[in-house]
Amino acid sequence: MINIADNGSGGEFNITTYDVNNRSGLRIRPNADYAANKCEISYSQPQVAGESPLVVVDIDEC
Repeated sequence: MINIADNGSGGEFNITTYDVNNRSGLRIRPNADYAANKCEISYSQPQVAGESPLVVVDIDEC
């Protein structure tokens, strides 16, 4: 497990939830002013047993 704190709790990241195409997950961005869908990591747990989690790293324009 990684130790990431939301800026609402004194951390340096914005942690929000998302739902795209019926797949929900977490979106982690630095606590800074970046364009939407830039400089973020999104994570969604597996939807069925045996499936890998979905992890997308977008570091464009960080």
